[in-house]
Amino acid sequence: MDNIVRLPSQQSVFNATSRLVDIVIPAGSGIYDLTETYVAIQVQVDDLELDTTTATAGALAQNASGLVASDAVADVRLNIKHNSTVASIYDTCAVPIECLVRNCSMMSSTRGKIEDIRRSDSLRGTMKAYTLDKEDVESRALVGFAGAAKTNPWASGRLARLVGVGTTPSTYQTHEVRIMLKDLFNIADMADALDTGIYGALSLHLELNLDRVQLQQALVGDDLFSRPYHNQPTPAAISGPANIEYKTATTITTPVGAGIVSDSIEMSAQYASLEDSPFFNNQMVQVTTTYTQAGAGTSAAKYPADGDIRWAVVKSIVWDKVSKRVTLNFGTGSEVYATGAVGVTELVMNMEVIGSALVSVADKLSFPTVELTAIRRMDLASGPSQIQYTQFQTISDQWQNATVLERSYYLPPQTTNAFIVMPSASGTGFSDILGCARVSDYRFTVNGESLTNRAVPLFAQATVNGAANDNKTDIGSSLHYDLISKTFMNSGKRFASLMEAVYDQNIPLSTDRPSAGGSSGWLSLAESPTKACYMLALPLPVSTSQTQLTVSLNGNFPQSSGELHIYCEVRSVV
Repeated sequence: MDNIVRLPSQQSVFNATSRLVDIVIPAGSGIYDLTETYVAIQVQVDDLELDTTTATAGALAQNASGLVASDAVADVRLNIKHNSTVASIYDTCAVPIECLVRNCSMMSSTRGKIEDIRRSDSLRGTMKAYTLDKEDVESRALVGFAGAAKTNPWASGRLARLVGVGTTPSTYQTHEVRIMLKDLFNIADMADALDTGIYGALSLHLELNLDRVQLQQALVGDDLFSRPYHNQPTPAAISGPANIEYKTATTITTPVGAGIVSDSIEMSAQYASLEDSPFFNNQMVQVTTTYTQAGAGTSAAKYPADGDIRWAVVKSIVWDKVSKRVTLNFGTGSEVYATGAVGVTELVMNMEVIGSALVSVADKLSFPTVELTAIRRMDLASGPSQIQYTQFQTISDQWQNATVLERSYYLPPQTTNAFIVMPSASGTGFSDILGCARVSDYRFTVNGESLTNRAVPLFAQATVNGAANDNKTDIGSSLHYDLISKTFMNSGKRFASLMEAVYDQNIPLSTDRPSAGGSSGWLSLAESPTKACYMLALPLPVSTSQTQLTVSLNGNFPQSSGELHIYCEVRSVV
């Protein structure tokens, strides 16, 4: 039976300025399966405060039996900020958790340096666009960043346990982020029996992008709740109009001579699945109330008043399986709306309910612990004395040109493959972590010989209207995919996807592509549920001497500049 060993970091404080992690697997402590070993980072939210000031008329309750603002829970999720100075459309994407590690290294006390990878975040984050399909992205969200929006126009995080029906309160919870060691170091994918009696102490050093980790709130704002319910049944199957917005409550008509008092609000959309509902217990909502009455109709005092915008916290939820509507309850005796006796003509009341925003998400994250969860094998007396593997060595470069790059680089001996990632800090439509630069076509020359007999097309249109974020997402060509496929096969990696994209958390993957003028496709990157994420790659003949690689690029590089990282996959033995 294997043992699970938890090894703490030598550091105890982790935040935006304290981002280093050092973990040591002691010498002589046993034989470890590095293929199943991972770095565990605990993440929690602290002192989140919902904003009641936007509800200009105050709390929605005539009596104090409802929940107060301090009882509210917000649905928040983790994201990586993709530009240090401006907001990026990549900020709301389900990116691989490996983007959290900027640089990393592994040392053996008896064998010396094993791996040292600069800009590991760009390499691993971009490579996962090829090795993970959409289902993989969703499953990894359980121990990583939040997943993609599939059919709902939102993706929930893991920092709160949300209850969408019944009386059980929603609560905040600690989220454990897991980064597999084999997703950082190639040797970890080969070392299922690393013997610390042979390799001595194993030292891991990580530089984390904690300064880029940010909180974002889901299930909030008029922009979301004003959208029609995406899974609405056909009009013939329901009572009432189709395309009901999430925020629309059931219209309440009070007949002449009657009044009404209620502790709850029934929403109008008929949810085919409760998972589609954006409402949960302890959610703070903002309620807008309006009234209409024909002719010279009169009524007694109304609560709330016409045009009032008030806040309340949901105490419990009922989902009627026949009508398929959800009812938000705010506490027995809260009297969230009421009217006196109506005179002359009937009184019609309409309510709109949206999720309330947080006051701020800044500085609300903490990272209590960082540990290595290692698998120690008990079925072996000793491990191998040598391990064959490949390691990545990084060559980084920058250029100053708006449209062209033509440069040569010398790759180290024993290089088997080269992966080229070009992030961009050019603005809102780019990521300075993931490969996203707008390359129209490219060519490779190896030791003076062209790898292809023509330029390899990539972005058919590098720009549409010239704006930094106004780019077509359709990329690729048969030549490009051929090079990618050959390189991944030569590297021995599982090739799972040619989407060359990361997925948005607010735009469902099921969203139809627009069609106009006989063509179909997303005109801008911001509007697309996928954001471009790609690399260039080529297999190389193994040589005992340096290999000369000439890279020729044509494209559109905003700010007349660009950067690239060449990750040389080098055969090694330790």
